[in-house]
Amino acid sequence: TLTASNYGIQQGPVPIMDQPKQERDIVIERGVWLGANVVVLAGVTIGAGAVVGAGAVVTKDLPPNCIAGGIPARVLASRPT
Repeated sequence: TLTASNYGIQQGPVPIMDQPKQERDIVIERGVWLGANVVVLAGVTIGAGAVVGAGAVVTKDLPPNCIAGGIPARVLASRPT
């Protein structure tokens, strides 16, 4: 799932759909592999050759040739270049 927008969470009687929304591009560089059910949030760049494990939630940029996983996703190892 790629979601290029995030809704605000202001206090009060404002419904979620009426909250301010941030829209930011997602960049997935060449040769990236995303496992099943990965979620990539707005504004994230995933570097070339990165591998993201199944079920991860990518909230921040990932460097090239890394192996990442978890919630939130974090770098677990590096791939040989």
